[in-house]
Amino acid sequence: MVSGANIGNIYRILLAASESLFHLVLMLLFMLITLFFVFRDGSKFSQQLDLLGEYILPNRWERISRVVPATVSSTVTGMTLIAMGEGIVLGTAYWLAGVPSPVTLGLLTGIMALVPGGAPVSFTLVSIYLIGKGSYFAGIALLAWGTTELFIVDKTLRPRLVGGPIKLPFLPTFFGLVGGVKTMGFLGLFIGPVLMALIVSIWREWIHEFEFPQVIYKTPLEPNAEALEPERSTIE
Repeated sequence: MVSGANIGNIYRILLAASESLFHLVLMLLFMLITLFFVFRDGSKFSQQLDLLGEYILPNRWERISRVVPATVSSTVTGMTLIAMGEGIVLGTAYWLAGVPSPVTLGLLTGIMALVPGGAPVSFTLVSIYLIGKGSYFAGIALLAWGTTELFIVDKTLRPRLVGGPIKLPFLPTFFGLVGGVKTMGFLGLFIGPVLMALIVSIWREWIHEFEFPQVIYKTPLEPNAEALEPERSTIE
């Protein structure tokens, strides 16, 4: 029977669901509007961004500006390929373990793999289901397989695919993904690693400048006054 307490619970559930749906629609609308203006005024915005970059980082912006497109492209492509690969590999593992609807679960795992921690949650829940069903060996084997696969991907493939020419290590990649999702939601999955790649690029530029100060920004057309000083003293 529907009582007053049940009506209150139903109302709160509907309110929470409508709020989540509103945020999702608002995010999609924001993305579509942003893409429209980027496609329409992208070249003009790119020129203004180059002027600002040359003003802020006059000696480094040319190199950094070449890194940005490659970083964005490789980040989106890399994360998509990793999610698809994890979905296929874990979906095959679900099929071998005898899980019902392995294709559907593999697809859901691939989608969850876009979110940090999504893939471990997926195969852990499936392993718990198998163990609760009585298939102890299959559940433990699936958990061990998923953990091994996740370790290999995070230590080898993800740093090479995400970040492009920067070749982000595991820790900056992890911080970029988690911090991006925490602050910007779904968009942070792609914006976070890109921003982290730019920070790592600038950081390496500064470290290289400190380690080799005589090499940075020295053009062949400019004479080296310090190198010519001993010759002047010898002639005199």
